[in-house]
Amino acid sequence: MLSRRNVLKSGSALSLTLLAGPGLSQDLEVKTDFLLLEGLDRAFDPSIAAQILDIFLSQRVPLCIGIEEFDTDVVRENAGLSGFLQLAANVALRQPGLVELAPVFTPSTSKQRYFQLRVASELRRRLAMSPLGDVMGGQIANIVTVLDRSDGNTVNPYALRAAGFRVLIRETPATGRRTDEGTTLSSPDWGLMNIEGMTPVSIFDNARDGLETLFKKKGSQLLKISFVGAEQRQSREILSACEVWAGELRDAVGRAKAFIARPADHLLRGNPGASKYLALLLDQRGGANESMAAFARELDALDFPYSLLSSSAEAAEETLEECIVGSEVFGDRAPDCVFLDQSHRSAKE
Repeated sequence: MLSRRNVLKSGSALSLTLLAGPGLSQDLEVKTDFLLLEGLDRAFDPSIAAQILDIFLSQRVPLCIGIEEFDTDVVRENAGLSGFLQLAANVALRQPGLVELAPVFTPSTSKQRYFQLRVASELRRRLAMSPLGDVMGGQIANIVTVLDRSDGNTVNPYALRAAGFRVLIRETPATGRRTDEGTTLSSPDWGLMNIEGMTPVSIFDNARDGLETLFKKKGSQLLKISFVGAEQRQSREILSACEVWAGELRDAVGRAKAFIARPADHLLRGNPGASKYLALLLDQRGGANESMAAFARELDALDFPYSLLSSSAEAAEETLEECIVGSEVFGDRAPDCVFLDQSHRSAKE
């Protein structure tokens, strides 16, 4: 059902309302989809890449730009690549709500967190030393999404988070499924999101058919539009294909078939993977009873920490005495004792 909660989790409620129009069905299931453009940095003249990005962004389609290579030595020998990286950085600065840069991350073969962190930190350093860093300066820290194309599932999410990366896109699902079987989202921990699998298409594929295939898949999906090999075609043909895809994506959003967002935005708005801290207080203000004591013994067996909530005491000695009495009832381990302080409430009254 389309509810306020689902709309807010999927993106901007206002944007969705304006795009959908008055005929929006109340039975519509809102989901978030992601768009990744791959291969723009390989052999394109930066001027053509700029026109490609302008076509998608003119339709207000949020997207990720995959970046294959940004090593300083390689860029120094390739003026076209250097120009593309400067272009990508400027576009990201100019359109911060629509564009996200996603560099390729090659993880360490070791799963140990220390070695993973070294590799992730090196990636962060190379980003800063590349033309991306020259243009973006401190804004380079906004790059939080990486692409993992390795066959193995060796990435340590906590190492990525320590290096400032938050979203991991795995081209090959770790579950052993085929790449084109669809996308699954998972949240290893607070502020982290894994996107595994995608629907790969070529920029020259039929846009309407490709989107219909995407929308038939349940849950949030990642669509990867590849430009690999497109440099061999005439620029007019490339730009025409981009206009078709951008128009179909815009129409799909307008018909409320999908809500397209950057992965980083979805992480902030709808990611359910936050670590949750739970404080458990057993209310003893009415005196101990056998049911409460039995519950506490089960908690002790599980080594689950808890505290006793006792009535407000006039003196610390009374509170201490009540905790001691409670510990005799609740088992060998004396839990922490908490009592209510109503002084602030009394002052307001």
